Amino acid sequence: MPARRPGGVSIAINTAGAYQPPPGAIPAPSSAQPGAYDYSGIARLTEGGQIVAPTDELNRMNLRFALVVGQITPVANPLPARLHIIIPDHDRLRLLALQRMRGVQNGATEFQTEMQRLELHQTADSVVQSGAFAAADIAEANDTVWPDAAGADYVLWFQVQSARPNNAGPWVGTWQMRRADGAAPLAASFDPGTPPGPPRLMSFVRSVQDDAATLSGTGAGVAEAPHARRPGRPFSNGSGIVIDALGHVLTASHVIANCPDIRITTTAGTTPVGATLVASDVKLDLALLKIDAHTHAYARFRDSQTLRPGEPLIATGFPLGGLVSPEMAVTTGSLTALSGMRGDPKLFQFSAPVQPGNSGGPVLDSSGRVAGIATSILNGLALAVATGGAVPENVNFATKANTARDYLAAIKVNLTESAGGPSGLDPASVADMARGFTTKVECWR
Repeated sequence: MPARRPGGVSIAINTAGAYQPPPGAIPAPSSAQPGAYDYSGIARLTEGGQIVAPTDELNRMNLRFALVVGQITPVANPLPARLHIIIPDHDRLRLLALQRMRGVQNGATEFQTEMQRLELHQTADSVVQSGAFAAADIAEANDTVWPDAAGADYVLWFQVQSARPNNAGPWVGTWQMRRADGAAPLAASFDPGTPPGPPRLMSFVRSVQDDAATLSGTGAGVAEAPHARRPGRPFSNGSGIVIDALGHVLTASHVIANCPDIRITTTAGTTPVGATLVASDVKLDLALLKIDAHTHAYARFRDSQTLRPGEPLIATGFPLGGLVSPEMAVTTGSLTALSGMRGDPKLFQFSAPVQPGNSGGPVLDSSGRVAGIATSILNGLALAVATGGAVPENVNFATKANTARDYLAAIKVNLTESAGGPSGLDPASVADMARGFTTKVECWR
């Protein structure tokens, strides 16, 4: 049974190290080697030449996490509010593990699911241990929509959802914070610049407290008050396209949805600059931003009616928020089909690999012209689960250049003529051109 701290708060990490996975979560010992577990797809953990049974490793990690949580120092000034923390249950977290295992369900999938479950409980327990709120509790649920606040003032939820509408993108998990009255949520995050262990967990606690102060509309009651609010930081990102010398930047509307502070970094600079939202259309998934006059190159657009299935395409952008590399990424593929999901004529399908963060960036032809604007990725795992088939790869969609041209014309912004440079350029040459007009678009708070 979970241990309980004073005040009746349920703590998932048991300092005795006893771990009880959900029934059926961990496979039975294999008949070939009694006492060991079959974790196909991952290397077995060994210690002194002996195989460590997976449940033993979970118990070991459970104890390590508990010891780290025990080092969390209570904050000086807790917020006078109640916090309800929701962690997805094993079934919901399995979606993330299945995605990492490319849809193959075996012992390794269940082991990874339970490891993430323990990590999330460590994070939640750190918030409770810190005493950052007058009262806090933790629960597990398989929610797909915002859970009930259970009488609390704020809800902190690790939300597992598709990165795109209608399950059209990869599954992602993020910590979200909101008021019980249903105000728009804010992201809670760790500061990667802090050392691992208690300092990094406390950076998450501060992020949660800052969210609560922001959501309250007063900014008062932050635990370490009086202190100045930490400088803003990005919590989501996409890509964009400079379309003229006036500093207009085209991106996808979902990149900047509900964003209080939009910032853009061009490949010519390293410091993000503030951007103004000029217009946005959720149905077309397009948005126009404005920065100070842009003196570098800007994009030219292709006539979408001349696109042909099979022709080569190059995608550029800033995927994964610079987690892999801060530089502009370049991938290659081809135009797969002239329409999008369910035959949507505003989109085309392409195979150049893209990731979260590519959204709003250009998909270019071999002359360096913008053929489309990257907008979504097919959720291959969800499709595989629904159909029982293999996980499809590199099924991506872009808004056609002509759709963007018509949208911009409607708001009285004209694109540069679509005549491009020499056709048949190699991808590296196209990428050199794209560096002049491909931008990173970030949402800061």
